[in-house]
This record gives sequence, C-alpha cells and structure tokens, in this order.
Amino acid sequence: MIKWNDLEIIAIEDGQPIPSKIVSDFNLGFQDTNKVRKHSKIIQISDFTGAVFNDNAILVSFPKHYINLQEFNNLPTEEKINHIKLIINTIISYRLNPHYAEYQNESDINTSFAFQAFNEIYTYYQKYGLYNVKHKIFKKGYKGKVAWKKTISRSSKVISKGNLLFLPFYIEDKNYMETFITDCMVFAINYTFSLYGLFLSLPKYSELTTRRAVCPLNENYAAIVQKLYAIKPKVFKDIYRRLIDNLIRFYQGLNNDGASTRDIKYYSYNGIWERAVEKYLNKYFSGIAKNENGEDYLEFNGSRFVEEFAKYTIDHYDDAHPNHKLYPDHYYLDKSESTQYIFDSKYYTQLNKLDTKQFVYHILLYKKALKTYNSLIMPTTGKTKTEVFLNLNDNYLLDDHQKIQIFLTHLNTQDVLKNFVK
Repeated sequence: MIKWNDLEIIAIEDGQPIPSKIVSDFNLGFQDTNKVRKHSKIIQISDFTGAVFNDNAILVSFPKHYINLQEFNNLPTEEKINHIKLIINTIISYRLNPHYAEYQNESDINTSFAFQAFNEIYTYYQKYGLYNVKHKIFKKGYKGKVAWKKTISRSSKVISKGNLLFLPFYIEDKNYMETFITDCMVFAINYTFSLYGLFLSLPKYSELTTRRAVCPLNENYAAIVQKLYAIKPKVFKDIYRRLIDNLIRFYQGLNNDGASTRDIKYYSYNGIWERAVEKYLNKYFSGIAKNENGEDYLEFNGSRFVEEFAKYTIDHYDDAHPNHKLYPDHYYLDKSESTQYIFDSKYYTQLNKLDTKQFVYHILLYKKALKTYNSLIMPTTGKTKTEVFLNLNDNYLLDDHQKIQIFLTHLNTQDVLKNFVK
C-alpha cells in the first residue's frame, strides 16, 4: 500500500516535454512517449494520460490544459491526490460505461489491473453481500463426516474377514466452495482498496475492512484461477457463474511477480474528452448569448435545451463515393427556431489553422436551418470563453443572407471532467 507521508508525486502533461530521467525512473515504453520536432530540435513528449505507480512514487500525466503544473506542484498532498483521483475516475468511468463501448479499442488502455472484473465483483457485493451459497462437496478420505449414501453408491465393496467394507469413504465438505469464493471476493475488494484506495470513489464497508485480506492459496494467482475454473461447472445459477467468471478475470490480471506497480495509462483521451463535452453540453449549454460588445458566445448557465446533442451522420453527400460519411461530434437542430448547432470536440494543445473538416460540416448542413452556429470546443485551464475562429469573407459566402462563422470555445477542463464522473 502506498504510504501517504512518504509519497512523491511527479506531474507531467499529455503532449508536453518529459525529462529522460522520468522516462527511465518509471520505465515508460515506446507507446508512452512520442518524439516531435520543435524549434529544429527533436524532443520527447508524454503521449498518454493517467498514472504510473512505482514503489512510493506516482507519475501523473494530466490531460491537455488540465492544470498549470507549477500550480499543481505547490498544492498540499491531499489536493494533489484529488486531482489524480479525478483523472483515474474519468478513465475508469469511460471504460466501464457500456454506452461508450463502440468508441473504444483494447489498445487504448494499458493496465495490468482488471477494472471491469473488479467493478462487477464490487457491484455483486453491493447488491447481494458476500457469496454465501452452501454447496455440498464430496471427496475421498477418512477424516471428517462420512457421507454414507455417496460412499455406498460410489465406493467399491470389499469383503474382509467376513465384513462388508466400502472403500474409499466419501467425506462431506459443505463449506469449502463457499469459503473459497468468499475469500476470493474479500481479497479482491480489499486488495484493490489497498492499492488504489486513495484514488477510487468507492465507499468502504466495515464487513470487509475488518476482515484480513488474506489471498487464497498463498497468492498463487494461477492456482486460484485453476481452482475457480474447477468450481464453475458445479455452480448452476447464472449470477454465481458470472461472479466466478469475474473473479477469474480479476486474478488473471494480477502479476505473479508481486510487483506493486499498477499503471493506468490511456492513449486516446480525445475519446473521453468528446464524451465529457457532450455530457457537459447536455447539462449546461443554454444557447447563444451576446457580450457587451454585441458579439455572440456560447452560454453555459444550466438552462439547457429540452433535446440533447448527439453525434450526427452526414451521408449521401458525394455522388462519386456514395458510401462516404462524416460524423460531427455534437449536433442539435432546433426545428421551432430553424436553428442548428454544429459543435466538434478538439483535444488539442493548440489550434492555429483552419479546421477544414468543421468548415465542410458547415457547407454540407447549411441548408438544414436558417441559422447555423458552429463551434470547435477545446480544453482550457482558464475560464470558459468563446472567440471567433473563422469569419468568412463576404466574397466567399454561399448565400448573402447566411453568414459563415466558426467559433472556438474554450471549456474549463476541470469543470467538464468533474461533471463527467458525477
């Protein structure tokens, strides 16, 4: 378990330079970093978001524009932990949500820990408590309670000195299966809390915290998996079989080398940002307002639309390639006002040139409504704000009555991510 008092926390940012010493100290691989040219030099940058646990040190790679690293380094340890906790929970929440499965790939994440299996085990515990279904198990032997019916029906009959003997005896063991599965559950939950307790938003239950987290079979995870496989055919209810399946996956994910490192690295945080932005839009976006200079901006005051933003499909726009499709991230059409909103999430460090795809969205969809609002949405450490990213010259307009503008909206990253894990 990580010791709070001796904890060393090192912070970097996705897409920003990373010292070679950190790469070495935390054994980062080729997938964790990238090399880019900057000012005629080749520099190494972080290419993941998440946390790496190494002995009593933690390396956290924050999402782009999450927090000023100097500001983070000056925070008390408890506040640092809360920030790391938020990042880990965004990754886990995204990975465990079945609605987001279509946006994910197995290669997006690098962790030896089976969070999906743990989540299922913990959900079972919250609903039903510890596994307490008694099963009778019969085994050959001579110590314990003899199951005479099993012995008579299964054993060989031997005549010895005029006496009829049944050999071998079958001994009844009612509790072994229950005890073993229960112990597997207790260890899985307590072990996870000991490893990630500072970083997971899960309540503790006294029933478990008062029990010793003793790993069955002397921490031989392979043997535990084999035993669970052997038990599964003897269990018939689907709910219990699923529990055993998840216990198998959990113990398969543990390292037999006893290493304490449990990395959680995510390589496609743009997917999390997109879904987090969508949830934020659907909760807080209230429309387009004007500032004191009469300029339009995206307003977020919680008076949200009745309908929701969703990913939109543009098809049949290319006669030369009928199967080609485009997918704006967040689209909403207000038919009553003949106004459409075309928003696209951009998980970028910076954006300083025309986003041609967003411009194409505008051109292809402009006939669907009398008024079109189009915005790119990027993360920022500062306050939420909107600026004009493209204001198309009148000489290039398709329709004299419909102006073409693309906004660039900077959403406060922490606000968006906190809302995502609620």
